[in-house]
This record gives sequence, C-alpha cells and structure tokens, in this order.
Amino acid sequence: MITSGAKSANAGQGKIDVPVSFGGVTFAPGDILHADEDGVVLLPSSGAVR
Repeated sequence: MITSGAKSANAGQGKIDVPVSFGGVTFAPGDILHADEDGVVLLPSSGAVR
C-alpha cells in the first residue's frame, strides 16, 4: 500500500454515520467488519441478515 500526502479535491463537508455501499454490500453505522489475508466478514449490528 502506498500513501500520499496530496490533498483531495473534495470541496464538500462529507457525512458521517450513514450507510455506504460498494461491491454489492451495504455497510451501516455500527456494523462490524473483520478482514485479514483469508477474507472479509461483515457482522450487521442488528444481527439481522440484509
């Protein structure tokens, strides 16, 4: 992984505590994400399957 000190072009305020989706999966505030070299597991905070 490479990091860069370059400033982003985002001029907006952004949002926090909102669901985000990518790769066909929605991550909601409070969900637990665990990732390692073997894979990724998402545990919904409600315990319900979405």
